[in-house]
Amino acid sequence: MLAEKEKELPLPFAHGIEIELQVIHKDGTWLRGDEVLHVFDKIISNAMSLLEKRIRDSEIHTVIEKYSHSKQTEEGDRGSRIVAHYRSPSGELKEYTLLGHDPNITSLTWILEVATPPCTTLQELAWWVQTLIAISYEAIPTESNAILISTGLNPTQEYLKNLSFGEHHHILGAYVNPDIRLAVYNMIRNFMPHLIALSVNSPFENKKTTDVVYIDSKGRTRAPRCKRSIRLFRNTTQMGPSNRFELVPYQEENDIESFAEHVKRSPPRMVDLFPFTEYETVEVRVFDTQLSVPRRIGIALILQALAKKAQKMLEQGDKIPDVGARSLAGNRDSAIDAGLWGPFTPTENDESPEFSVIYNHQINDQGYVEKDSKNRFLGDAVISMLFFIRDELEELNAFDDPFMQPMLSSLFGTDTIEKRTTSADYQLQVFANSDKNMVKLLRKLADITRECCTNWVYDPMSGRANIPRWMKWWTGIEVSLGAHQDSVFAGEEAGFNIDVSNTIERELANVPVWYRIENASREVVKEEALSLPKLEPGGVYRYATRFETKQGMSAYNIIVAITVAGREIKATKTIQTLWMKTKIDTSATTQFADGRTPLRFSGEIKTNKSDIQEIASEVSVVMPESGTVLASVLANLSLGEDTAIVFNQDNFPEITIQPDAGSDVQRCILGLSVRNADEQILAQNRSRPFYLGFVHRGPEIILRTDLGRHLHHGDIIRGEVGLNLKGSSLSSRAKITLEFHDDSGRVEHI
Repeated sequence: MLAEKEKELPLPFAHGIEIELQVIHKDGTWLRGDEVLHVFDKIISNAMSLLEKRIRDSEIHTVIEKYSHSKQTEEGDRGSRIVAHYRSPSGELKEYTLLGHDPNITSLTWILEVATPPCTTLQELAWWVQTLIAISYEAIPTESNAILISTGLNPTQEYLKNLSFGEHHHILGAYVNPDIRLAVYNMIRNFMPHLIALSVNSPFENKKTTDVVYIDSKGRTRAPRCKRSIRLFRNTTQMGPSNRFELVPYQEENDIESFAEHVKRSPPRMVDLFPFTEYETVEVRVFDTQLSVPRRIGIALILQALAKKAQKMLEQGDKIPDVGARSLAGNRDSAIDAGLWGPFTPTENDESPEFSVIYNHQINDQGYVEKDSKNRFLGDAVISMLFFIRDELEELNAFDDPFMQPMLSSLFGTDTIEKRTTSADYQLQVFANSDKNMVKLLRKLADITRECCTNWVYDPMSGRANIPRWMKWWTGIEVSLGAHQDSVFAGEEAGFNIDVSNTIERELANVPVWYRIENASREVVKEEALSLPKLEPGGVYRYATRFETKQGMSAYNIIVAITVAGREIKATKTIQTLWMKTKIDTSATTQFADGRTPLRFSGEIKTNKSDIQEIASEVSVVMPESGTVLASVLANLSLGEDTAIVFNQDNFPEITIQPDAGSDVQRCILGLSVRNADEQILAQNRSRPFYLGFVHRGPEIILRTDLGRHLHHGDIIRGEVGLNLKGSSLSSRAKITLEFHDDSGRVEHI
C-alpha cells in the first residue's frame, strides 16, 4: 500500500503519453530483415507476462482499480501488440493499445511504441510510463545483441524519411467541453517554442553533430552551432509546419476543415499541435523522446498547468491571447537550433498587454517583472512561462515534486550543472568527454534507460536546482539530504543525513519531520516521524540513520519533509546500489550421468557496475533434498566493456557426473555463484530442477594391446585383459573369449 503521506495527486485533466523507443544493435546499426520481426515479436510476448506481474505488484491504487486484463493480438504484417482493458476517465471499460509497432507507420520499422492509457493522477501516469518502458527493456531477447535507447534519432544512422522518435502528449478527452479544448489548444500553442526548447534531445545524425563540439579551457563542453533537435529539423512531414504562413493557426472555432486548409497537411494531424483527435484530446507532438521518466512527467505537469490556466481564463470571460505566427515561427527555429540558449523573439501582440509584458520580459529573483529587461534567450522565456502559470503549478505542487526537478535543474542549473543545459547538451557533453566515442555514448544512453526501468525518479542530470526565491515560499528554511555514500553494493548497509537549516530571524520549535525510504519497486523499506524540538536562527539540525539494502535491488529513494505553517518542504535523494543479476538453466529437462556425457547449460550475468572487468563464476550440480554437491567447476568470465555476458557450458571446464555418484533418477539443480577478486559473493542463483539419470553398467572388460605398430608374420602380439566386476557377481560358468581377426577374415582363437 502507498504510505499515507504519498497519496496520489489528481490531475486537472486526463493525460496520456505515446513514447517511441529505439530497438537497435549495441553498435547503433539497425536490426535487419526477419530479425526485426523476430525481436519485436519476442519483446511483445515476453512483455505480456512481465506486465501481469507488475500489475499484481503495483502500489498505485488507481492502476489496480482501473485495470481489468490484457491480451496479445496480431496486426498482420506489423506483428503483435499488447492491448489492455482499462477504465476511461468517464468510468467505461475500454480497450487501449499499450505496446507494439508505431500504428501510424504502414511498414515494419524500428519504432517500438508504448502508450499509456488516459490517466487521472500523476502517480498513475508515472507508473504506466515507467512500467511500459521497463517491460520493453526486460523483454528484449538476450541473444539479439539489441539495446533500448530514448532519444529523438538514432545517433549513428542517416535520417530516413519519417523515421524519428518522439513523444506525443494527449490531454483532455471526450468529457471536456469543446470550448475548453479550443482554449487549451490556443494556450499551449503560445508556448510551443518554450516546450521544444526544454525537451530537445536529438543532437546527432550519422555519428556526427551539425557543427564543431569542443571542450574549452575551463573544461566546459561547447557546441554553439550544433542543432539540438535534428529530429524536428529533418522530419518536416510529420511535424511543423515551420513557416509563419502555415504554422498551426490560432483557432476561433472548432473547425477541422479550416485548420487542415491552413496547415496544408493530409492528414491534418501530422503537425506540431492538433486539437481534433478522434479521442477528442489536444495532441502535442513536438517532443523528442526524453531521457527519463521525470522529464516526461515534468512536461505533463507544465501542460496540465497551461490547460488549467486556459480553463480559468475562459471561465472568467478572458480571451486566450494570440502571440502571433511571426514570433512563434522564429522561436520554434531558435529552439530547434540551440535549445534553451536560443535567441528569443518577443511577441508584438498588443491586445493582451498584461500577458505580453510577462511573455516578453525577464522575471527577477523576487518574482517581479523587469520591464526594462526583455528576455534574451528561450531559457529566460521559459522562466516567464513558469511565472505566468505559477499559481497552477503551485496547485499541482509541481515546484516541490521530484518529477519536476530535472526540468528545473536544466533550466536553472545546479552546483554541478550549468543553467540552460538540455538533454541534447548532456548528450554532447558525454560525446565530448569520451573523446567523441559514439559507442560510449550509446552505452550511456542504454545505461540511462536501464536505470529508469528500476528508479522512476532517476535522471542523469540530478541535483538541487538553483531556483529563484519566488518559487521558494519556504525561503529561509532548507531541508537537504546527504548520503554517506552515493552508491553501495546491494546487500550492504547504506546511510544518510537529514539536515534542516534555519536562516530566518526567529526560532523554530516542535517542527514535524518525517522521512520514508522506498526501494526501486516502490516498497516502503523504512519510515519514521520525528519532531524537531528547537532550531535557533542560523542553526542546523542533523539526523543520521542507516538501513540495510538487499541483493538484486538497484536503487533506494529517500523522501524527507518538514512541515512549516501547514505546508510541507520536501527533499529527495537516490542511493544507487551496485547490483549483479544472474540466471542459469540446463539445456534439457533430463541429462545422463555416465561419466562421459557433459552437462549442457547456459546463463547470463548482468551488472550496472561498468568497471568490473573479470568475475570468478562457479557452477555446481546439487541434489537439493540432501544438499549433496555432485560436481562443480570454476571459470573467470570477462565482461570487457559490456555490463552483460551470456555464457554456456563451453565457457567452463566440462562437467561430467560419474554413474556411481548416485542411483536411479535424481532431481537436481544447477547453482551459480559469482565472486569478485576479494572472494565477496556478488550474486547467486539456481536453475529450474532437472532430472539426472545415473547409467549403471555391468561387468566391464578392459583390453590393452600393442597393435598400434606394424606387424610381420611370426611377430608376437602382447597385451593384457582385465575384468572389472563393478560390484557385480559372475557365475562359475562365465568365461572370457579372446580372438584375433585379420583382414583376410581369418579368426584365431586365443
